[in-house]
Amino acid sequence: MTMTQSVQQKDSSTASYTCFCRACAYREEDDRFRGADNMAAIFLPEGAKGVLGVPSQRKLIIKERIPLGIYEYFMARTELLDSVFLDALKNKFDQIVLLGAGYDTRALRFHGHNQGTKIFELDITPTQQLKLDIIDREQIALPKELIFIPIDFNRQSLPEVLSAVGYEKNQKNLFLWEGVTMYLTQEAVDNPCRR
Repeated sequence: MTMTQSVQQKDSSTASYTCFCRACAYREEDDRFRGADNMAAIFLPEGAKGVLGVPSQRKLIIKERIPLGIYEYFMARTELLDSVFLDALKNKFDQIVLLGAGYDTRALRFHGHNQGTKIFELDITPTQQLKLDIIDREQIALPKELIFIPIDFNRQSLPEVLSAVGYEKNQKNLFLWEGVTMYLTQEAVDNPCRR
């Protein structure tokens, strides 16, 4: 079984890894480095949540378990894409598509800024289902503009999957693809429209 085959059968460990980094960043003591993802922690297992509450353990994990520069990279990437996402909402884009959304919380965190933009979250079924289960358990109301779509990027045509759920291609659209490509075949990355 190849990595691209096995990744479809279980929830994404890299989505959890990124989520943990976002949750740590939200607890940074220095305002200059504090992240904005106040919802990331809800998607973590209990053990990881326990670490978040102990600053010395958090710092130790960031220093010893996360490769040098990766934590900072995740934080910079999150801040940049938050700003791009908010800008699209401000400019009343018709649709935002999050490819490989994982435990992305932008549609939830920035719901108050949304004036009718449809948001499509695409990911593999195991990760998406776990996310929905946690949202349900936490009793978080889903915005009416948010649409969850399971997809196997290696086997399914992106346009076909999107059109089946009401995506309209001739609109003002934003696509964000944050960190999924390393798990896909080269063909799926180079040409997500051909199947």
